[in-house]
Amino acid sequence: MHKSIFRLLSVAVVVVSLVACSTIRQQHGYAPSEEEVALLEPGISNAQQVANTFGVPTLVEDVFGTTWIYVESSTARRGWNAPETQRRRVVAISFDEVGVITNVEVLTLEDGREIARTRRVTESFSDTLSVFEQLFSNFGRIGAADLLN
Repeated sequence: MHKSIFRLLSVAVVVVSLVACSTIRQQHGYAPSEEEVALLEPGISNAQQVANTFGVPTLVEDVFGTTWIYVESSTARRGWNAPETQRRRVVAISFDEVGVITNVEVLTLEDGREIARTRRVTESFSDTLSVFEQLFSNFGRIGAADLLN
């Protein structure tokens, strides 16, 4: 009886050890392939054609004109280690004011760089003030002239 329990525990330890060391791969997002990107013609193709072909972009950037960004990445995790990015592909398609493609840029993991994460939090004084202090703190700041304007 003791031998069978020992064998069962031994097999369980081996199985758990093997499972813990296996690699888990994950795919995130979508970016058009090289062949699909080659079909885009700056100065001719437009946003409607891109939307019909590739679908909704991962991100739309409107600061310096309009740019649609498609992002695809693959990660691998071994055991309890943090996941490592194995492959990343970013396709950025820029448009002019009327929606015609002006530029197509393809970036891979080799083109990128690590971005240092920072945590920026706006301090709130609500933790230090009581409920009554918060409610009554604005009395006296509003004058009659403010109400009439």
